[in-house]
Amino acid sequence: MTCWHSPQVLSAVHVHPATHSQAFVISKEADAIAALARWTEPWHKTFSSSRLISTGVLYAHVTSLVCAGGLSLVADHTSLLAGKWRDAMREHELRGRSANRRLEKRALAVVALSGLLLFLSDVRTFVALPAFWLKMVLVALLISNVVLTERSDDQPHPPGPVTARRRPAPHPRYRMHARVNLVLWLLTLLAGTALVTG
Repeated sequence: MTCWHSPQVLSAVHVHPATHSQAFVISKEADAIAALARWTEPWHKTFSSSRLISTGVLYAHVTSLVCAGGLSLVADHTSLLAGKWRDAMREHELRGRSANRRLEKRALAVVALSGLLLFLSDVRTFVALPAFWLKMVLVALLISNVVLTERSDDQPHPPGPVTARRRPAPHPRYRMHARVNLVLWLLTLLAGTALVTG
């Protein structure tokens, strides 16, 4: 017969503090997800019952994602070739790159807003998908890279025409941002594809 205070019984009833803490955190996360799902239930019903709304939100998300990626790649390509152009052509292309960057930021804002609406349309499903979290991380890295690229491009320069204020050739840091941007966009499209296919 095993005594109630024997090591076997004590080890069976003893709960390690770390395990208890982990279970508490998981429980809190589940409660938060459930509360968010309840709060977004009206939007979930509207999104699910209206083909027009669901198609419009998804279309806005995909279109803005493609546009932002395309504008980014064009701007990066311009940056990498800027040192090979004559002054007049370089000034024209650098102005075009700045315009592309502004449009890219607007497209990324639409990506973020439409992505949020998609997430809120089915919270419980999305939080369980690793591809969703991977895509969120990649989009955050893309936005950060765009901000860093813009800061690198907008460093103070002496007054004068664009060609005088910009470096004659792309700065090595700008080349790095351009290459990182390309990789991040390709990975984001891959994560989006994995999210759609489940």
